[in-house]
Amino acid sequence: MGNNYFKNKKVAIIGASGSLGCAYAQAFQQEGAQLFLLGRHVEKVQKLAQKTAAEYSLASLEIGSEESLQAAVEAIRSWSDQVDIIINATGFDVRKSLSAHSAAEIKQTLDTNLLGAVLLTKYFLPLLSDKASSTLVHTGGFADGRLAFPYYSVDVASRAGVFSFIEAMNRELRAEGRKKYITYFCPNAAATPSEAPYHPVWREMGLAISSPAEVCQALLKGIRKRRRVILMGAGTGLFAKINLLSPSLADFLLLNQYSRILKHYFAAAD
Repeated sequence: MGNNYFKNKKVAIIGASGSLGCAYAQAFQQEGAQLFLLGRHVEKVQKLAQKTAAEYSLASLEIGSEESLQAAVEAIRSWSDQVDIIINATGFDVRKSLSAHSAAEIKQTLDTNLLGAVLLTKYFLPLLSDKASSTLVHTGGFADGRLAFPYYSVDVASRAGVFSFIEAMNRELRAEGRKKYITYFCPNAAATPSEAPYHPVWREMGLAISSPAEVCQALLKGIRKRRRVILMGAGTGLFAKINLLSPSLADFLLLNQYSRILKHYFAAAD
């Protein structure tokens, strides 16, 4: 697993028109991977290709549309019989009390984060070659998805669902004797335009804000090491275990303090 680990690997990135999706594309391209990029806004991906002078195969994708999913799968199959790595960089979140959520916001959060991960797995997992190095990566949040932050209730529900879905799918793959697997990746808050308005919140909570390059480095390192769960942040994994074993202790150590900060920023949305 040296410096050439990703050289000539076939990598598909879903959500490549987003800030982190574009960063992932550039990182894998620099590692020598061959890329197939998918997103709702293909013109943004085309601009990325022009900017980096890289050759990418492209396709549009609406993850809520079965027709679009099937068309994307066929487009990838025409590009390569099998894929080594698939990255799901899509995501949607709402940061306010549940009473302030609209029904449309609740539906979009669950459709994008949870239903989207399930459908992408159903349609794209068969594209992965059955090797120990082949993985489909879903982007999560809240450590293992189960750090239940207030004012993120629906988002947390969707991420926890994705984590448990991945656990079940990896057991299903093992039961069927498959070598390929699914990865849960929780990045730090990133220095992207969409996340920038919330940086003061994270700083007050004492949480790290990472550059897109740092997020990419963590993702690629985790894939190289073939981790099923990739969590950024010092102590994140330990605190996730504390929360799982004793939510009251997690409240005492950090979450009560976090709740006060999050209330200050997001309760006014009511």
